[in-house]
Amino acid sequence: MFLGFSSEVVSALAAVVICLGAAQAALADEGTAPSRVVFRGGTVYDGTGAAGVKADVLVEGDAIAAIGRDIKADGATVLDATGLVVCPGFIDVHNHTHEGLNTPDDPVARQVPSSVGQGVTTVVVGMDGSGEIDMVKYAEKITKNPRSVNIARLAGHSAARRAVVGREQRPATPEELAKMAALVDAAMKNGAFGLSSGLEYLGDYVTTEEVIALAKSVAPYGGYYETHLRNEDITVFEATQEAIRICREAGGIGLSISHIKVGSYEVWHRAGKLLKIIDDARAEGLKVYANWRSSIQWASDLRGFDPDNKRDLGAIDREIRKYYPNAEAYCFECSAHPEFVGQTLDKIAASMKVTPAEALVKIWDSGGARFEYNAMTWEDKKTFLLDPYCMVSSDGADGALSKGRKDPMIWSCFPIFFDRMVREWRWVPMETAVYKCTGLPAEMLGLKDRGRLAPGMKADIAVFDPKTIAGEEHWDKFDTLPTGIAYTVVNGVIVMDHGKHTGALPGRMLLRK
Repeated sequence: MFLGFSSEVVSALAAVVICLGAAQAALADEGTAPSRVVFRGGTVYDGTGAAGVKADVLVEGDAIAAIGRDIKADGATVLDATGLVVCPGFIDVHNHTHEGLNTPDDPVARQVPSSVGQGVTTVVVGMDGSGEIDMVKYAEKITKNPRSVNIARLAGHSAARRAVVGREQRPATPEELAKMAALVDAAMKNGAFGLSSGLEYLGDYVTTEEVIALAKSVAPYGGYYETHLRNEDITVFEATQEAIRICREAGGIGLSISHIKVGSYEVWHRAGKLLKIIDDARAEGLKVYANWRSSIQWASDLRGFDPDNKRDLGAIDREIRKYYPNAEAYCFECSAHPEFVGQTLDKIAASMKVTPAEALVKIWDSGGARFEYNAMTWEDKKTFLLDPYCMVSSDGADGALSKGRKDPMIWSCFPIFFDRMVREWRWVPMETAVYKCTGLPAEMLGLKDRGRLAPGMKADIAVFDPKTIAGEEHWDKFDTLPTGIAYTVVNGVIVMDHGKHTGALPGRMLLRK
């Protein structure tokens, strides 16, 4: 059950799962919080972008009852938050936690430590066009197998396509388009927040018009379109214009660009050009959001450079040079040649006396390997982050399943953001940083009762130490819990207490209203 985790995570999670204290065990069994909890003396950032204030936060049941100085709450459990930030729980707007539905009996998968361990209380799933298209069926699964985190869902373009066209790589017929659009319409009626696509993973047989036809089903419900663009490097500008066209012709629906980037050296230092395209769309009345990961790195194996498995060394070399030699490729996993781990691709190729492209093919044939590249620049990352409609997202997955995706952002995207970009580099002040992780995503989703700290709002809360919050950035230490998170509270229930999961599963299926 714990395969793939570091020893520290295994020890911590195993201890919690097997031998919870009596009070925490009762909490997990009942799925409810103590009737009243006070977070005393912290600095409260309410998620609106307002400056922090010293205050107490009183939680009663699943909601916030009061915020103020020296709240008197006889009989309440008092938790000392002196020196800590108390803010809304983070909303991860690009996540793949739905994958854990395939392992409903795995307690670690259901606890989703990779999310709640970093202060995330709500994840938005169904990304890149994937997942279950039947919202009723999906909601039933969540109800039967609750998580520690709230789950909101998008309807996937590829999911609808598979249900109607199957896996045939061809344009959909008009009749098939109508059926696909009907599936998206049904998903929206049953609570989906919008439509997602992963056009970069599909071929040219999926036309812009096909996506427009499905996106039109979103418009009557006030949903939005989340997209992994058709291209994120050389033709990212054209891909962004395509996404804008989809939203415009679908009835002016909102757009959210997944993990926004200018992802190869040919377009480095041109983030401003991309934002100009986005700002022009906003000027015509479209709402355009984006989300952003706390890393300039990208991971891939040979499939990333040779998706059609043609073994064309020239093509592989051209793909490599989108990043290389401008950024070194670092090997973080190679079962057949563990001596390669920690080495750059050029050193590996030199030791094999072949070109980098030939080295990749040889390594792949011997069992495969994974490399990380600096696919972006921090200058461009900062430009995107400072856009007022850019949010933070992990592109994460269930912790129990992240063995197949050795990505430290799954576990530490938000702590790294508050550590490096907020505390160390001071790109944005704390109040703006909190807003980008809470109030702004709630605004995009249309959540009226989450994303802010105020009386009557649901008690989704993150409490962290602004001086020590940090996360692991190395890909070979991908499953390490972050530090500095004191509490994660979901619907009034404490699910993380100073790095230990309480075992509670209070997460809910959130439906668009």
